[in-house]
Amino acid sequence: IERFVVMIYNLTQPQLPPSHNPTRKVKGEFLVAGQTGALVIDPANSLRYAPLVRLLETANQEAVIAVYTRTYPLFQEAYQKQGYPDRYFNDRLIEVIDHLLATPVVTGSVQLIRPKFYYQFADPKLEKLSAGQKIILRSGKENAGKLRKLMRSYRQRLAGMNPGEKREAGVDR
Repeated sequence: IERFVVMIYNLTQPQLPPSHNPTRKVKGEFLVAGQTGALVIDPANSLRYAPLVRLLETANQEAVIAVYTRTYPLFQEAYQKQGYPDRYFNDRLIEVIDHLLATPVVTGSVQLIRPKFYYQFADPKLEKLSAGQKIILRSGKENAGKLRKLMRSYRQRLAGMNPGEKREAGVDR
């Protein structure tokens, strides 16, 4: 739970510690097409993310929300340990979902440059995006669309909750 809380917090940051990257176990290498000066994310790269997206799509959202609500005190405790004693983790989770939903929808190929060892987005606006937003772009257009749909659905469910108040009132779901 602590790793999840730290990962959620870091998705809005410029960089994500490798140990908290939700895609760290995505198989294969990052795929690029083209030649120097005309590099783009290879559309086949999206196949690397497809199993993870499929897993998220097939998860029973009602069950996920029920487990989250039941274990919310642990999420809140982990969030407080990160230095946020006066805030609710659920509020932060919704903020992060909103941030990720604000990821630009790129039409056409995503241009890349390779100034040193790692690839970067050629468009400075895309390169300035958060680590979480860059993951969404790297996942490919189809996966990004599916992720947006999932995030909207979870956001709607989470926004109607206030697990912190329920916990304080002694109500356990």
